[in-house]
Amino acid sequence: MTNLKRLLEEQEQKNVSGKTKISTIALYLGAKPRPHFPKLRDANGNKLTDPQTGRDMVSEISDGDTYTLSELGTSKIVKIVAISDLPLEVGEAYRIEGLGYDLRSSNMIFVDEDSVIEEMQEV
Repeated sequence: MTNLKRLLEEQEQKNVSGKTKISTIALYLGAKPRPHFPKLRDANGNKLTDPQTGRDMVSEISDGDTYTLSELGTSKIVKIVAISDLPLEVGEAYRIEGLGYDLRSSNMIFVDEDSVIEEMQEV
């Protein structure tokens, strides 16, 4: 294998995100959803930064809303990106699934890929 191929493979492995499969139950407490604007990425999957400000560049088009809930049992903040205008009811429990991050130091779960949010049915 040539050095160039090896370097390209190593770079691809570095760009693999630390996302994990998230599955939890959370309560909706009434926080208003906010529009979500995804970060822009180059062909290799790296975030693009604005050369003037040094901040990550984001899309001008929203890909949905970010909903804020509270995880049952731990009260961790659960943020999930899903389609806009979901009819969530205050005090209801929802099953949250998707790919995202469990940010232990922030006491937060963030799901932004393959998001599923379903109301729990009483048995």
